Parts: sequence; C-alpha cells; structure tokens
Amino acid sequence: MKKSIIIEQSGDDRIRVAVTQKGTLIEYDESSPRTYRRAKNTIYNATIKSIRPELGAAFVQYTNDSNNTKDGFLPFSNIAPIYLSSGKADLPEAEIAQQIKVGQKVLVQIKKDQLHHESKGAALTTFISLAGTYLVLLPLNQKQAISRKADTAQRDSIKETIKRLNVDESMGIIIRTAGLTAPHSDIEWDYKALMQQWRLISDAHQSQSAPCLIHEDENIVTRMIRDNMSGAIDKIICNNASTFDAIKNYLETIRPDYIQEDVLTLFDHDLMFHHYSLEEQIEQIFHVKVSLPSGGQVVFHGTEAGYMIDVNSSKSTVGASVEENALNTNREAAVAVADMLRLRDISGIIHIDFIDMYDEANRATVEKIFTDRCTLDRAKIRTEPISLLTGCMSLLRQGLGTVFFKSSLEPINNDEMLIIGKRRSVPSYANYILSVIEKSATQTTDIIQVQLPVEVATYLLNESRTALHQIEHRHQVTIKIIPNEYFLYQRYVLKRFHRDADSTDDMSHTLISPHAGEKPWIANEKLDKPHVQRRPSGSKSSKKPSVLGSIWQTIFGAETSTTQKAAGNRRTGRSHPRSGRPGNQGGNRTRRSGDHRSDGNSSRRRPDRRSDNRSNRQQVNDNKEHQPEKNFNSVDQTHEGKSTIAVEQSANRRRPTGNRSRRPRAAQQQTKKNPVSQFDDD
Repeated sequence: MKKSIIIEQSGDDRIRVAVTQKGTLIEYDESSPRTYRRAKNTIYNATIKSIRPELGAAFVQYTNDSNNTKDGFLPFSNIAPIYLSSGKADLPEAEIAQQIKVGQKVLVQIKKDQLHHESKGAALTTFISLAGTYLVLLPLNQKQAISRKADTAQRDSIKETIKRLNVDESMGIIIRTAGLTAPHSDIEWDYKALMQQWRLISDAHQSQSAPCLIHEDENIVTRMIRDNMSGAIDKIICNNASTFDAIKNYLETIRPDYIQEDVLTLFDHDLMFHHYSLEEQIEQIFHVKVSLPSGGQVVFHGTEAGYMIDVNSSKSTVGASVEENALNTNREAAVAVADMLRLRDISGIIHIDFIDMYDEANRATVEKIFTDRCTLDRAKIRTEPISLLTGCMSLLRQGLGTVFFKSSLEPINNDEMLIIGKRRSVPSYANYILSVIEKSATQTTDIIQVQLPVEVATYLLNESRTALHQIEHRHQVTIKIIPNEYFLYQRYVLKRFHRDADSTDDMSHTLISPHAGEKPWIANEKLDKPHVQRRPSGSKSSKKPSVLGSIWQTIFGAETSTTQKAAGNRRTGRSHPRSGRPGNQGGNRTRRSGDHRSDGNSSRRRPDRRSDNRSNRQQVNDNKEHQPEKNFNSVDQTHEGKSTIAVEQSANRRRPTGNRSRRPRAAQQQTKKNPVSQFDDD
C-alpha cells in the first residue's frame, strides 16, 4: 500500500514530518532548535575516563558538555578488537579490562542516547554502522545479513549481489528491505557512497582530538524518506522552497525516478497538517485514554519496568452476546494499540490486557489482527499468545530511537502524569497551542484571546515570541496571551472577537478568571429530575378517598370540598347549621347543589363569590405575566469567561398529585392544567 510523506516547516524553524497511509498517521517525528536533538547513531571521538571490571564496562567522555551530558557507558563486549593491545577478538572481560587504558582515544557511536538512560548516560559501542538507502555498512564487523522480510528466492538473489560487490573481508553489510527489489547498480552505488563516508570518518578520527563530534546522522527529513524507501511512496509534499530543493537534490542521487514521476510536490500552505487532518491524530499520541469507534477505550500507562495497556468495553454494546461484544472491542483495540506503540516508539516489555474471551478462535482472531497491523512497524516485535488465565498478551518491542514522544515529557511530582512520574513538557504543549492559535487566526476575527497556565504562557511570550508575531502579521490579527494562575496544566480557553469602532479593549489582567474549577464552555444539557423530591412546606398531601367515596365519585362525579363536607355530615348524622332536621335552628331543608327550587327565603341566598375568586386569580396571573421569564437551558457567557445558568421561574407550581389517576374524566376536564416547573422550591 502506498504511503505519503508530508513535511511542514514553520517560521520558527520547526520541522514536522508525517508518514500517512490513506489519511491514517503511520509515523511522526519533529525537530526544532529548542527541542531535544536525536543523538542515536551519532559518531564521536571519545576518551576513556574510567575502567570498571566489576561492571564489565568503561565510562567514556564523548562531549565537552559535562553539565548536561553524563559520561557514556561502554560495555567490554562492544569494544572492537582494534582498540585492544592484542588485537584479538572474543576475549574474556577480565583480559579486555587489562588491554585498554584510561585516556585512550576511541571512536564510539551512540546506541541509545541519554534520554533512554537518564540516570546512566548514553549507551555506546565501537562497532560503527552506517545506514544507507539499500544497505547498512559495518566497517569493524564481518557480519553479513539480509532483511528478515525477504523470502527464499530473494535471499538467493541477494547473496549473488553481495558476491558481486567485492566487500572487504574485514567489513560486513546488511541488505535492507528496500534493497530486496533494487537493481544491482543502485545497491553498488549505495555501497560505494558508504565506503567513501567511512574513509572520511576514519581520517577525522585520526586527525581530530578527543572529545569531539565526528559524524551526525542525516536530518529528520532525509532520514524519514530513507527509512520509508522500502515501501511505495505515492507523494512527498512539503511547504518550504528550501526544503523542497534539498529533497530534490537528495532524490536525484538515490531515486531519480521520483523526480521524473512528479512524486515530490511543493504545496505552499501554512496549515498543511490541518489541511490533511493530522493535528488531531498527532495530539492523540499524548492521550492516556484512546477512544475506540464502538465506544470502548484503551488506557496506556508506562512505568520504569514496562508498559501496561488495558482495554475497557466502556460504552461499547456491539454484538448480540458478551463474547461477541468482547471480540469486536478487542479487534478495534488491537489496531489502536499497534498504532500507538509505533507512534510513541514504545520499547521493552509490554502487557496488553484484552477483554476476556473464552473462545479460542476469537483469541486467535485478535492475535492475527495485531500481528498484521504490526507489519507497518519497522521495529522488531515478538509476541506471545493471549493467556486464557489472565486474558493478557505479552510482547517485546525494539526501539527505533525516535525521540519525539520521550523528549516531549518532563518529570513531575503530582498526579498529572502520562507515564509514571512524567507529563507532557511545556515546549511540546506550547507548540500545540501555536497550531491552535494559527488555525483560529484563519477564521474571520480581529482579536484572539488565549488564557493559559502561567508556565505555558511564559514560554509563548518569550521563546515563541517570533512565531506569534509572524502569525499576527500573516493573518492581520491581534493575539493576547493571558497567564492564568488558576488553570491546571494542559488547559486553555481561546476566544475570538471582532473589533468594533466604538468599543474599547479591556486590560488583559482584568480578563483572568479567578475560578480554578470553572468550565468556560458548558454543554446545553437538561438536568435529570429526581424521582423523590421534598414537598413544599406549605403543601398538604391529599387524603386517599375511602371505598364509599370512590363509589360516590364514580356515580355522581367529583364534588367540591364544601359539598363533600356536607355529605360527610349527613353520613355521620351531624346536623347542618341551616338544616331543617332536628338540631337545626332554621326551618329550611338542605338543598343539593343541583336543586333550583325557590322558596320564601330565596331572597336571602348567600352571595356567589366564585366570580370574585376568578377575578382575583386572573389579576394575580396578570401580575406574574409582567415578570421577566428566564430559560432554564440558556448559558450566559460573560466577557470574563464566566458561565452562569439561568434557572426557570414558573408562575405556577405543580399541585400535589395524590391519587390523581383515580379521578373521573369529568373532574380531570374541569381541573385547570398548570405549567410544570423544573424545580420544587424548599
């Protein structure tokens, strides 16, 4: 499958290189003058400082920067015979310690830089290796090897090619994957170029004093192109003219067909990585939790001893059974884990805790998906089957020396950790903020206001000042960087404004939000209403009617409280004050509510206050309609970044329901429906 190499160079000499395949990020690396420089494969003239037979190694000074660089660690097994007094190989460590001396000058190459061994310094070797496009030259080693990806037919052909090269007997070569299908002329040209390079290194070793730098590996651009030459490269895209010319000169030497086929392209775009949707994929490298398409999650945690990876089903519900759901989630997790191991260049012992699967065929399926995805990785990986007892897969991975991820971390003393004891460094996070600011500057805006943690804002205002000025000049915007001491690490708030003719800009220090836990952007969510609520203090629970009362309501319908009270008095034998029965002082008989007969006392009827009550209620409702109405879901974002939620104030409260479901339909139609409030007041 063809790959694309995208190269972006910004104004602050920051170079980023990404290798993609169908839009998916396969490899990534970056370099800038302020970030850690890759030291692997760099060759130095060094001096032996001390010999430690009990450790089986010697400590070597290979640079004059003694403040930031510790002495390198050179095992006796990595000392070539030419530096021993006898010149013999395969000697015991005790004899090797006697045949070298303190102050002796040796030519060393960094095998693992100090970034991987912070407490011990860099790991060194005297067996120099020079990597080319199609082969690797071993000047002090007689080893000959072929890429492990070669089949039987290719191995037979390469052996014939090696014989035709007439390699010196004291040297060795390794045919790379790109050389398996390369013509003999290209391999021979690569061999002669590496031999010429070795002669220059050997002459500099003899003429220069120690310690000093002799040879440095190729820069990030040519190294990424060289290492991916084995696969078919579809496009090489860059946005800088000088970088374009350098790549063109390099390709004219090793692959002139790329120039003829217009593989190299100049694309003048300030936001190339945003254009190809790579920023989000690069930022995901620093996430502890990686989300899966089905809703599951993969959690990464690194330790000094190894890497622990846990797969969680989380919100994943794909599948008709638990076993099928586990299989689908593990299939996605196998791809995500293989990609993250490659992008972070994680090496050493790695344990992957998949979701338990009891079917052996399902475990084999996940193992195959993981190994197939690892074919995109140039590192050597050894895996073990998924354990039936624990559900874990253990593997070993060789590090390629990509320092992007490890150099973007720094030690910490709190819980903001990405690896145990480390978090993302300030320069790395500040570079990410720069890309966010520039993407916002391309929008229609005049002022960009960014609130950041103090240390990140300080870095942007000083070390990245030139880059900020270039963004302002290029997009004609004003950028305000506001340090906020209340912000935790890796948090920012970015806002865009238009400059009105009559408005005046507020002072920057007045815009700082004093709320450490405030969330500036609040989602418009509806709060869940609890099933059990405390009733208002003034309300009374409705009394459940008796069996006779239910029958009465079913036959005659619901009555008013006065009528029910009168009916209750008649049932209990109590006399009404106006009743004509015994005990009644008046002579009139009690009427029902539907009795319209007139008698001599008709002129003495009680005044009907229902119309007055209706008018009073109407007046109260009219007064409440003039009150300002507030929306419950509205979010008020003030200029200072504060977010307040306005609570709905309803004019009417819900009546106590009681046994509302048993009321007859006629009574429900007569009852006026009041709007339901969102909250019950205490």
